[in-house]
Amino acid sequence: MRESRGSWYLLTGLILGIAMGLLYAWLVSPVHYVNTAPSSMSTASKDRYRSLIALAYAADGDLGRARVRLALLHDPDSVQALAAQAQRTIADGGVTAEARALAALASALGNEPASAGVDTPAITPAQPTPLAATAPPQASSTPRPTALPPIPTPTRTQTPGLTQIIITASPTLTVTTTPLPSTQTTATRFSGTRETPTPTFTATATPGQPFVVKDRSQVCDPTRPKPLLQVELIDAAGRPVPGVELAVSWQGGEDTFFTGLMPDIDLGYADFVMSPDLTYSLRVMDGGQPITGIKAPQCTDQNGQAYWGGWSFRLAQP
Repeated sequence: MRESRGSWYLLTGLILGIAMGLLYAWLVSPVHYVNTAPSSMSTASKDRYRSLIALAYAADGDLGRARVRLALLHDPDSVQALAAQAQRTIADGGVTAEARALAALASALGNEPASAGVDTPAITPAQPTPLAATAPPQASSTPRPTALPPIPTPTRTQTPGLTQIIITASPTLTVTTTPLPSTQTTATRFSGTRETPTPTFTATATPGQPFVVKDRSQVCDPTRPKPLLQVELIDAAGRPVPGVELAVSWQGGEDTFFTGLMPDIDLGYADFVMSPDLTYSLRVMDGGQPITGIKAPQCTDQNGQAYWGGWSFRLAQP
């Protein structure tokens, strides 16, 4: 007599099969991702990817390639993502060079014009200058046949050193080489065409120049809970300079902070929270004279209540 079995056996087998499949997929033979898209990576891997892009840009200065690489991450705002990662790197005590590279790349992308392409002036080769037309022979009272000149046979005599080519007008073309003086650095070229010189672009920035104080002012803002030492750095072309390390010191202590970590305010902006009972000195680590005697000023609001204000410094390259 056959024993009747219900559907519990099927349900139990299904549960056991799913459990064994998950165990095999997660523990025995998990999936290994190879050559996956950068946008599908983890947050830590994306941060590492941005750091490598920023360091590569710091080495070769190729902004177009950096922009294409960052686009693979599909960030809503690449500038904000770079600046935020630079802030996290400084806060976590990471590598300073990476934080500066991230801030510099964020600044370059933020200052980039809407049209990223650079128009290269086209060089139009000049048309060769036609040789002067030979005047027709004058008729004479006694006409006589004119013999055609023989085909010129060029000959070349070489002399070591720089040479100047001289072509003599004769039935036989003779090329004579004459050594030029050793002090002459450019050779004279005789040609039927005229070449247009390649345009030279001159950089406006002056890297390495020390920053000097262009403007300083007290900041009295009752909405700020703490007094701030605000710094803005610009280069000789008037552009903000991110990734510059600033050092602030006081009696018994010193700290550093960087520009470019707050792109929503300005790419060359940085600030430091002051203590009202301390006097500070500020200096740019890349060079420049220190600014001493910085102390939080005392301000008064509309109701006559006193509060601590701050200072704002604008430093620029000459």
